[in-house]
Parts: sequence; structure tokens; C-alpha cells
Amino acid sequence: MQTFSKQERLCGKKQIDNLFATGESFKEGSFAVIWKTQKRNPEFPAQIMISIPKRNIAKANQRNLLKRLVREAYRKQKQTLYKALSKQEKQIIFAIIYLKSNIIKNKEVELEINVVLNRLIKQL
Repeated sequence: MQTFSKQERLCGKKQIDNLFATGESFKEGSFAVIWKTQKRNPEFPAQIMISIPKRNIAKANQRNLLKRLVREAYRKQKQTLYKALSKQEKQIIFAIIYLKSNIIKNKEVELEINVVLNRLIKQL
């Protein structure tokens, strides 16, 4: 199940504002993560927002490339997060924010997203 559908994306302004106002956060490598648990939704246990700030990466094509790389890495590795959430019967919403001002390679993105997801699982 390596899909990344619309329901897995965090889109609502109220949810995003609530996440940034009351969520917990940590930094890991090139990424900062803000997360919050919610009421259980069995179909989609995790909703994610990916942010590449314009102040860090000025060119839109580079920001889009990084977003694609992060989405792809998350899509490939989300099963471990889903298994942990289903064991604990929780739902999580979270934002991944890129912190560096240079572009990192695909392999580095995958490794760092793996580390981020493992740390997120530990903090649940």
C-alpha cells in the first residue's frame, strides 16, 4: 500500500492552525517535525503536511523537487508508522518542515525521513 492519497494530506486551515498552536515538535537532521495525536480514524491513521520554506530555498522548481523527494520517501516508509499507530489505536497529524538552505540528494532524504518517522514512533 504505497499510495499517497488526498485524505492522507493535511489540508484544512483549522487543523493546520491547531497543529502549529498546540502540537509538539522536534528537529532531526534537515527536518523539523510538528505533530499532534487526534481522535482515531481507522482508514487514514496519519495525515501529513510537507513544507519547504521560500526563505530557505528561493527557487520554486527546487522547492517542488524537494517536496516530491520528501513525499516519495514518506510514501515508501509510512507502513512502519501505520503499524505503530494501529497498535496504539491513535491517529496523528504532523508537518515536516525542511530547514536547510541547500538541496540534499534522494538517498539522504530517504534516510532522514526514516530517522524522522522512527523518532516520531518513539514519541507517540
